[in-house]
Amino acid sequence: MLDITKLIPFKDKHSVSEAIFILFLTNPIVNSRNFDRLLWKDAPLHEKFQKFSLQMGVNLAFPPSEQLPSGGALPNLLPKISGVEQNGFIMQAFLDGKPSWVIRYQPSALPGTYHMLTFHSLVYEDWDLFYEEVFNYIKIINEFEPGIFVSGYALNYVDQFNWHGEELPVSEIFNHTSRYLPNLLFDSKGIFNSSGTFSHKIDNALIAEGYMVGANQIQLNEYNIFITHQSSRSFDAPQKLSDICASNEQLRGLAAKMHQLNKDFLLQTLVKEICERVGLK
Repeated sequence: MLDITKLIPFKDKHSVSEAIFILFLTNPIVNSRNFDRLLWKDAPLHEKFQKFSLQMGVNLAFPPSEQLPSGGALPNLLPKISGVEQNGFIMQAFLDGKPSWVIRYQPSALPGTYHMLTFHSLVYEDWDLFYEEVFNYIKIINEFEPGIFVSGYALNYVDQFNWHGEELPVSEIFNHTSRYLPNLLFDSKGIFNSSGTFSHKIDNALIAEGYMVGANQIQLNEYNIFITHQSSRSFDAPQKLSDICASNEQLRGLAAKMHQLNKDFLLQTLVKEICERVGLK
């Protein structure tokens, strides 16, 4: 029987180490260097964010929906350095000396990839608080830089656990009946990595899902378990960011269903005792 006391979630009440909301931009942000003004005194992000820096462009190969394979599967989303200097940026907020929120703009220099505006919470507590804060940042950016067009968006969760013991009991932590995990995973001795992609429709919107489940030994008698799950939606045609801001309830509704997909994935992937330990229902 699983000794649940040996499995330590990232936080006391949940296992989310990072939550990310991603906007796929059709057009680049031309004056991205000027975004440091949002952190100036009396500017909208002055009290929340403390650091602004320019970044080299990094690309994630996420082609438009019309370029997806016929099965709707996502391509490999590994980052690729473009080799071309771009005006990307990163804004960082700190809490007790540690990063708490990050807003990152990653321009693309590769054909078939999107420019990305991402909102990272490293102090995630619950869905409603996370969404409200992200939407507030989206509105601020829309007001500062009118004319941004969005081709889609995504919701990404990273969950982490630490296991303290001589061996990682994979077959007791993960659900044998999960439709996401291969049978060979349960023969693992503690180090493994499994991933997959698929797509389906929710309210006539095509949602692509990708996930990765793995474990590493970080030191003697200690293992780290990580679970990443992303749901992505591409629009039929680019939409103005201002229109998305004006229809908050529509965005919130579908994003909430994507959040539920993450919960369903974890409920399918982890055994009941762990789900209860981190408040999953």
